[in-house]
Amino acid sequence: MPDAAWVLDAMYEHEHGPADMSHHEYHQARLADGSIEPHVVAGINLDAESVATGGGLGRAEHPGPGWRRLRWAALARRTGDPIVPEGLLSCYRCFPSATKDGSWPLSIAPPTEGSMDRETWDQLIAPLSSTARTARTLPALPTTTR
Repeated sequence: MPDAAWVLDAMYEHEHGPADMSHHEYHQARLADGSIEPHVVAGINLDAESVATGGGLGRAEHPGPGWRRLRWAALARRTGDPIVPEGLLSCYRCFPSATKDGSWPLSIAPPTEGSMDRETWDQLIAPLSSTARTARTLPALPTTTR
């Protein structure tokens, strides 16, 4: 999509988070020790049939103390993966080298799907608002008649 402008959803990385364990491995360990119950819908154990990626739906929020924003470009440089692989839209499936069987490391809060976070909104709206104000204050161009 060469003419597209993308706003990439926020990712965060914990400064001391365990990079060797995935969200799925952590979820499975909690199921095994009984600290959480399996997700069963219509008799189907979703935990047995799916992978806990670590991502979610809806608006992302800053996870709290110890977490810092992880830029897509920085993760691409670290992993050697393209920011968005050819033929794929920006989503949690990007950066296959960073994941274990589709699950992100526990130290990374991967991008959510569906709605941007406040920090991204503020960064996006500032230049757009500035551009709109500038466009309103420019003098009208003279018109010529023939």
